[in-house]
Amino acid sequence: MANAFVKGKTLIYDHLARREVVDGLVDYPEHILRCHGAWLLKIRRNMLAKVEILHGRPIQGRMLSICDLERLPLWGRHSGIALYLEWMSGDPESPAKLARILVFALHPQNFLFPWGKKFANRQDHTISIAHHLAGLTYKTQFYQDLHWSFVNRFPRLYHYTQQQALARDAFKAVHAAKGSALSSIKMPLEKQIPTQTRHLEFEPCHEEDIT
Repeated sequence: MANAFVKGKTLIYDHLARREVVDGLVDYPEHILRCHGAWLLKIRRNMLAKVEILHGRPIQGRMLSICDLERLPLWGRHSGIALYLEWMSGDPESPAKLARILVFALHPQNFLFPWGKKFANRQDHTISIAHHLAGLTYKTQFYQDLHWSFVNRFPRLYHYTQQQALARDAFKAVHAAKGSALSSIKMPLEKQIPTQTRHLEFEPCHEEDIT
């Protein structure tokens, strides 16, 4: 959102309209995923965007499984990056038409940690391609020039406790909706923080933990 967002031309949305801490793509039963999928399909069929950026491997994997996508490897100075052509047909008897171009990028959460810096050049390159295809201007080296992370911008304790309370309520709502389907899933334990601590201390995060 901090780079090249243009009001009236840029649409940002979540694949799953969720507010709980559980991973919906993993923990939701299929009939719940179908409800989300139906809403997502309605959004995507009515949006005007011809270029779409998908952030994160779980969503990319999901879209590969539910959409008709054709991989298009690029060449020349863009070698190593691939686009995905999305084919769509409203009538089974009619030939499929090209709906839009999908671009797969890393989740921005990668760049909240110092080790994400090594992916910055590829991220800038990938997203700049999407912006050029859409006729939008991309801020050069946006991710490479990103100088903040969780290392030096910890959330306030107040915001953390508020987030935990909302997460508990959301988890209970999902548990009630799913019944026994969530019986084996445990609510993440809250981190014990000394009362005199003003900022949140995070556990070390490793590269493979981020999707």
